[in-house]
Amino acid sequence: MPATLVLAYPRGSNLDLTYYIDKHLPIALPALTRAGLVSWRVSKAAPGRDGQPASHEVFVFFEFEGVEQIARIAAPENAKANKDASEDLPNYSRLPPISWVVEETASAKLWTDVADCPRTGKEGRGRG
Repeated sequence: MPATLVLAYPRGSNLDLTYYIDKHLPIALPALTRAGLVSWRVSKAAPGRDGQPASHEVFVFFEFEGVEQIARIAAPENAKANKDASEDLPNYSRLPPISWVVEETASAKLWTDVADCPRTGKEGRGRG
């Protein structure tokens, strides 16, 4: 089952997104890639429906083929990259992230119309 390592930076982190994407990710990605990283994305939290700020400023999603690959992040060959990434935190955030490992249990691709469905053999603008 696919699994995702989610990092959530709490409100008040004042995360520097430019630094995080341009400088921190290149430090962290080698260890994640060796572990089996499939994809990643960084998302800025939007205000809640009530207009109040979200409890977290930024979410980072690192997607792997399974939880076993996420466990490989801590492998000995990743020790230096993990240490460097950990020591880099003060350069982009006032607070450390909260992390979760979540395992996918169900998913679906949604399509805007029949022409977008891959089963039709037509190219479209599918979402998801």
